[in-house]
Amino acid sequence: MQREARRQRAHSDRGVGSYLMASPVPCAGCGRSMAQGPGSLGAGKSICLPCRRAARANGTPLRACSVDGCGKAVHARGMCGKHYEANRVGKAARPSIACEYCDASFEPRDGKQRFCSTACRWSHRDARRLRGHSKHREAIRIRDRDTCQLCGRRVDPTLTFPDRWSPTLDHIIPSSHGGSDDISNLRLAHLTCNASRQARPA
Repeated sequence: MQREARRQRAHSDRGVGSYLMASPVPCAGCGRSMAQGPGSLGAGKSICLPCRRAARANGTPLRACSVDGCGKAVHARGMCGKHYEANRVGKAARPSIACEYCDASFEPRDGKQRFCSTACRWSHRDARRLRGHSKHREAIRIRDRDTCQLCGRRVDPTLTFPDRWSPTLDHIIPSSHGGSDDISNLRLAHLTCNASRQARPA
């Protein structure tokens, strides 16, 4: 008898008793009476389990996200998953910005993100490096007499990437080994020769 009384007191201290004794609220979907839990949204917003299951099976959300212009299904606290996560960590949803490489619109994860994907970030980096080499490209081609400095065969300057025989600039001392982008450290090479050499030192 005493053990049962202690257990009931412990339940009521943890809020379990108040949950069981909570006044029922009507379901916002079907209007049936249902128990209101401690994390409930309250009358007119709470939806019973059968209504939630039916909505999930049909693929139609019973409630839309409360953020203006969103319209996605509610995940928690009246918001969709994206807006709930953004508000949960204390940050508002960030506005969409344009990718600096492909101009596609995307929502950045933080204030520093400038590209929509890793591919765009790497492409931007490679394009920037090639722009720096472009002023040397013609001088190196004349200096090396249109000859691949790795295989010794002629390089056709009219070919372009992704042709495997297109001209590229190879670092004699690779950038990963501390080589500079100076004209003295660059030489003409076929794309396939340059790719097969990788970052091996000269």
